[in-house]
Amino acid sequence: MGASAQSSWFWDPRNEKVALTMRSEKHLLQVLKEDYCWDLFAKHAFQSANSHSDPDFIEIGKKIVKKCNGLPLSLKTMRSLLHNKSSLCDWESIMKSEIWDFSENESDILPALRLSYLHLPPHLKKCFAFCGLFPKGHRFDRDLLIQLWMAENFLESPSQKKSPQEIGEQLGVDKPKGISKITRHCSFSNHGLCFDGFGSLIDAQKLHTFTETTWSGSCKISINDLFSKFKCIRVLSLARCDELTEVPESVGNLKHLRSLNFSYSNIEKLPDSLSLFYKLQILKLNYCLKLEELPLYLHQLDNLRRLEFVQTRVKNVPAHLGKLKDLQVLMSSFCVKKSKEFGILQLGELDLHGSLIIDELHNIENPSDALEANLKNKLHVTWLALTWKLIVGSPVDSTKVENVIENLRPSKCLKKLSVRNYVGKQFPNWLLNNSLPNLVYLGLHNCKNCRRFPPLGLLPFLKELMISECDAIVNIDADFHGNNSCSFKSLEKLELSCMVQWEKWECKAVTGAFPRLQHLSIDKCPKLKGHLPEKHFPLITLKITCCQQLEASTPRTIALEVHHCGKLQFEWATMKSLRMSDTNTEASLLENITSDISLQHMDIYSSLTSMSVNSVSLRTFSLDFFPKLRTLSITEFPNLQTISQDHLHNHLQNVTITKCPKFESFPTNMHTLLPSLTKLHIADCPRLESFPKGGLPSNLKCMSLNNCSRLVGSLKGAFGANALLEMLSIEEVDAECFPEEGLLPLSLTELMISGCPNLKEIDHKGLYQLSSLQTLRLLNCPNLQRLPAEGLPKSISHLQLWDCPNLKEIDHKGLYQVSSFQTLKFLNCPNLLSLPAEDLP
Repeated sequence: MGASAQSSWFWDPRNEKVALTMRSEKHLLQVLKEDYCWDLFAKHAFQSANSHSDPDFIEIGKKIVKKCNGLPLSLKTMRSLLHNKSSLCDWESIMKSEIWDFSENESDILPALRLSYLHLPPHLKKCFAFCGLFPKGHRFDRDLLIQLWMAENFLESPSQKKSPQEIGEQLGVDKPKGISKITRHCSFSNHGLCFDGFGSLIDAQKLHTFTETTWSGSCKISINDLFSKFKCIRVLSLARCDELTEVPESVGNLKHLRSLNFSYSNIEKLPDSLSLFYKLQILKLNYCLKLEELPLYLHQLDNLRRLEFVQTRVKNVPAHLGKLKDLQVLMSSFCVKKSKEFGILQLGELDLHGSLIIDELHNIENPSDALEANLKNKLHVTWLALTWKLIVGSPVDSTKVENVIENLRPSKCLKKLSVRNYVGKQFPNWLLNNSLPNLVYLGLHNCKNCRRFPPLGLLPFLKELMISECDAIVNIDADFHGNNSCSFKSLEKLELSCMVQWEKWECKAVTGAFPRLQHLSIDKCPKLKGHLPEKHFPLITLKITCCQQLEASTPRTIALEVHHCGKLQFEWATMKSLRMSDTNTEASLLENITSDISLQHMDIYSSLTSMSVNSVSLRTFSLDFFPKLRTLSITEFPNLQTISQDHLHNHLQNVTITKCPKFESFPTNMHTLLPSLTKLHIADCPRLESFPKGGLPSNLKCMSLNNCSRLVGSLKGAFGANALLEMLSIEEVDAECFPEEGLLPLSLTELMISGCPNLKEIDHKGLYQLSSLQTLRLLNCPNLQRLPAEGLPKSISHLQLWDCPNLKEIDHKGLYQVSSFQTLKFLNCPNLLSLPAEDLP
């Protein structure tokens, strides 16, 4: 409890992946040069030109700059601190402070930051000390921390020139040391343990703060007893407390409470005694999934400043809540009712923040009511969804609907917008005239009657655009781009789906469009023909599915996925990943991939590292065409007979071959030509009877064989003495007794046998020789009757028996011999459930 914390920088391995993809270089940031350090410091440190020219100030200032060691954060901190110091003595005192002599290992804090903290006024030092409640590495939420400071009255400005919120926004985060014996603020992190009270460590009656930082265990002490211990509590958080299902009336005794957080709990309602919290400023009920309504008395809490009930079942807010003029409200959704009490007018009174879904907009009978919602002045609503409910058979007044959405004009600060089930014939003017300049996300879904799109290409910061089920759209023309030479200049992701009437995309004449597009997806557009946008730089992903009439050249991409399409032409130079099925492109792509073609034509495919192809009539597949391939999946090749290879392939790691009824052979020397192969999956290839005479690659670690009974019988000669196979899965073999002696490699650590309807018993000799076996799974073997009477290998620590209803005999002594048993799981094995507990290991 009360562990200290500091702000941290987190490395994300995805950043390096993106950098490699975009061919970026890594640069190690160095400290600032001496001249630049002085310029950065002097620009803000001196209050006036006179002090800037005073040689004494300059001399001391340069010594302080030198002590900052070229670190920008230290320089910025010092210049801000000294800007408010007009006395030369103050400058000299800071320069001579012994704190500069502390190493970072001794204090964990930059000396400049410690000095900045020491020179803060006393009422602000409390804010930093309060951060000691949070554990090391805690990632602070800026707004949440300010709210807690406000609840503790730490942000009162002596001059009263700034609000507590403004003062909080100016502060950073420090890391205080130690915990006072007279504890007033307590945080709790149990990490799966059980909280059973404070014991003698803390006098709970004197606590001002009790909050969780990670609540993942349980609470032995009752909630009522816990509340009874708090007499002076101001900030109380029981978020993520599963035991909290009902809030006792005794909570009303907490007269000093200013912040209350029941988020992620199982409460269904709030008690009436909560109306006595006349000092309450913050009430949080986020993700209380059983909470369906808020108490009617909330408007009586005169000091309430923030109310949050995100992701609950609450669809409406209590009447008169708008009377609290300083109240900020965060809610997930508002369900419009036809009654005035819970109509759209109610939103006009509230200071809304965050994200909001306004649902059932069809209940607005008078479009002027939508105007009273005053959305254009809700500057703190950053994410907005407008949703209608489509009622089959009911008449649609498109004019009224168009007037409603026109009057629901959002503020210019809106960043994300979604419109769903809109039945008007045209989009609102505030989308046509570029009234949402800060929009970064736009979703238009099931707007079936709109015949034209707004000039969305003019939105300067739009990054994601999702359009689906706009059935009246036949043509997307230059108006969509905004007739601009650089339209969609910030767009990174574009998805167009279920556009059943869309026939043409007039994009060829629009030059310079989509300069930053990275991800493009076109799905279920069966009538689309013609051109697709051209790109100077390759996309990261391109996905085209169920566009049967589309015959076009695709933009350059790194990863391509194509299913159920017409004949497409690809740019191969940048492609690294390909997934393809049921498209005419496959014939032109693969028809010449045979072993007798000269190697000079193979460069076209040389960049591919991942490939998944379905339903091709090819007879021979040559690995030599794909020298950098790492993953290969071949499915439903009806005529495939062999995979050929003449040259060493150092990259291929994962191979999957499924549903190839005529497949007969792998490359003859695959054990030497595929040294990197580690995973092999083969399913439904009945003609494949054996592996090559040379066997399998020695580095193979994981293999699964499904419905390949003849192939399973040839395993005895497929592994050499140095085999590294660890995991083997065998499904649908015809044998009654399995595995025979010497069939499986001794290196196995995990074996799964499943879906074998004829299997009656496990062969002791074939299993017991597997001295490294740790996990054995027997699944869906309905006729399996017994395990080996001689017992199982002593190395086994995990045994799993599922769907083996006829398994009757299990040798208890044999199980006891397995001294390292850790888990034993039965499922749908009714004859084993009757075993006495003392008979189980």
